[in-house]
Amino acid sequence: MKAGMKYERTQEDRILAILKSRGAEWTPAPELARVSLQYGRAVYGLRKRRGIQIDNRSEWVDGVRHGFFRLAPRCRSPFARCSGQRA
Repeated sequence: MKAGMKYERTQEDRILAILKSRGAEWTPAPELARVSLQYGRAVYGLRKRRGIQIDNRSEWVDGVRHGFFRLAPRCRSPFARCSGQRA
């Protein structure tokens, strides 16, 4: 562990810390896979057990599918003004 880094207990905690650190930026799936090859399970746990809204998207580049994740904006209503803050 690097000096000054807080120890995150679970894979979910570590993935959530990565997503929070990126703000509105999309996080590539391979970055989450460095925490856990089963990052999908951790994302599922964050969504279902903790109620955290996480957006995902994928794109095709040269026939290869690339996945990305980010924390969803707090307000989802098309009529509300979002402040841009994350969970």
